[in-house]
Amino acid sequence: EHSDQWSCNINAALQHDQILTDNIQFGSLALNNQLALNTWSGMLMDADSLPDNWTCTEGVLVGMR
Repeated sequence: EHSDQWSCNINAALQHDQILTDNIQFGSLALNNQLALNTWSGMLMDADSLPDNWTCTEGVLVGMR
């Protein structure tokens, strides 16, 4: 139960960061892509199979390490 809640919360935070990197929607207020990538480095499941800039990719999942 706690693990499910943790995963849900972490995924919500990841999705939030992905949305905030949208330069079209947020312009100069958008979250820097590299900052988001560095923040989540080491936390993503199957990170090696993700594009270099996954911030514009839907369906990125977080796993516990």
